Amino acid sequence: MSQVQSAEPLAAEGQGGADLFELLARRASVRKFLPQPIPEETLARIVDHARRAPTSSNLQAYSILVVRERASLQALAAFAGGQRQVAEAPALLVFCADLHRLSEVVALRGGSWPGDNLDLSLVAVTDAALVGMSASLLAESLGLGSVMIGGLRNDPEGVASHLALPPRVFVLFGLALGVPAEYPPAKPRLPEGLVVFQERYGEAPPDAAAIAEYDQHIAHFHQNDNPHAWSGRVAADMAAPKRLELRAQLARLGWQFK
Repeated sequence: MSQVQSAEPLAAEGQGGADLFELLARRASVRKFLPQPIPEETLARIVDHARRAPTSSNLQAYSILVVRERASLQALAAFAGGQRQVAEAPALLVFCADLHRLSEVVALRGGSWPGDNLDLSLVAVTDAALVGMSASLLAESLGLGSVMIGGLRNDPEGVASHLALPPRVFVLFGLALGVPAEYPPAKPRLPEGLVVFQERYGEAPPDAAAIAEYDQHIAHFHQNDNPHAWSGRVAADMAAPKRLELRAQLARLGWQFK
């Protein structure tokens, strides 16, 4: 029988939680690290506590690989498109959506795997994303810098072979970690009115004036005079779909989004 502990009362406004709010307010992707190793106990602490992130039905449908060998980091950097921040990072945490372990547990108990489905796939992806973000925040709370590496999905089969992943496991993203050589300023986010809705979303088109204002903020951030600094880049990026072979590649790795 599980033991239930009484919860502490929610802190009043202005009391407690300030460190986390400040951490997120200044959070930025760090891509340059000092050549300083991360103590093994620090990495273990980050991974252990990140695994306390929410998980659907306690399935824990993810796995984490801790990569520190320089040759392996360089190989993964090549798979990710030659990203220096991967090759030069003291450590890379690789977060995988994992249905392999669940299928093995079902077999262990004499059951039969019902087959992958879209909802279960989303559960695994969400579980991995939640634990990955938790690891990022924990690392930064300890003075480390981090950057998410979605480029590992450029070659999921090559990455899977390199990391000896079993069927029904694929890499969702990596998290490069290290002591920052420089810490960039936090990038402006979209205005709240474009992202946050109360009760109902509605069908009104996005506020063009708010998007134009955000374009100006991003242009100022990047120190250029592009009048469509954000919206123009989005339009260009969306004009050419990426990773069109991803579904077929994942299917060959035993993953079916049915």
